[in-house]
Amino acid sequence: MSLPRGQLALRIRGTLTREEGRRLREDLQRGLHRGLRAFSLDLSEVDFVDSSGLAALVSLRKAARNEDFELSVETPSATLARLLEMTRLDGFVLDQMD
Repeated sequence: MSLPRGQLALRIRGTLTREEGRRLREDLQRGLHRGLRAFSLDLSEVDFVDSSGLAALVSLRKAARNEDFELSVETPSATLARLLEMTRLDGFVLDQMD
């Protein structure tokens, strides 16, 4: 994957639960401390999401808006896309900031 300079790609495979959400937030914070302002989140291989994982995605999107960095959520898996649609969070979580 070719990324623009200053962008960090993060990928979650398998489950997205409290632990993975915590690690994701830590990775993002490390990137911000290194001066990165753009993050790409690949969720194409997520096959299970619990409420903590969903909350982590909402938290990351809110942080992106409040702290003025770009977060693009790439190709959510069918399972995740269905969950986001059922909870009506698809427009919020998948909304890419320009």
